[in-house]
Amino acid sequence: MSGPTRIDSIAAIADRFDAAILDQWGVLHDGAKAPPGAIDAVRALVRAGKTLVVLSNSARLGSDATGRLAQLGYDSRDFAGAVTSGETVRDMLRDRTDPFFADVGRRVFLIAREPTLLEGLDYVRAATPDEADFVLLGSATAPERSLAKDHAPALAAAARAGLPLLCANPDRVGVAASGLIEAPGTLAAHYESLG
Repeated sequence: MSGPTRIDSIAAIADRFDAAILDQWGVLHDGAKAPPGAIDAVRALVRAGKTLVVLSNSARLGSDATGRLAQLGYDSRDFAGAVTSGETVRDMLRDRTDPFFADVGRRVFLIAREPTLLEGLDYVRAATPDEADFVLLGSATAPERSLAKDHAPALAAAARAGLPLLCANPDRVGVAASGLIEAPGTLAAHYESLG
C-alpha cells in the first residue's frame, strides 16, 4: 500500500472515479464566496460525466445547501443532490422510527438561527428549557451570539433538568467569510461537560 499522493488539482485523479462527494463549507464556499477555481472545477467534473453530491454538517436542509451554492455562482443542476446532517435530524424527528427519537418528547427548546428543522413537524417550541422535553441545537448563531455570552445559562438550565440534547451540526468550528467561528459542536461539547 502506498502513501498519500500530492496533487495540484482534482483533474489529476478525476479519471479514477465516476462520482464525488463534495463537502460544502470550507470546500465549495466560505459562506460568502467560492474559492478561486472551485466553480470551474465543478463544471469540468460535470462535463466529464461525473456525478456530484454535496455533503454537509450544516443544520440546514439539502435544498438550502444547493440554493446557497446557486447564490454563490454554482449551477445547482450540477449536483445530483445534497445530504445534510440537519435534514437527517429532521427526518428522524419526523419519522420517529429510532427508539431514541420515538421517546424524546414533543416539547423542544430550540437553539437555531431559523426554525427550519421543525417546520411542518408536530413539535411545540418551548420558551425555556424548564418547559421542554429536549434541546435541539441547530446552529450556534455565531458570530452574533456565543456560548459564553448567550447560550451557557440556557444549557445549564437544560442540564439541571436532565434534558437530552440533539445536535444537528457536530462541527466545533465553522468557516465564514470573516474567519473561523464557533459552531454548534462547541455548544454540544459544553453541554456534555455539564454531565
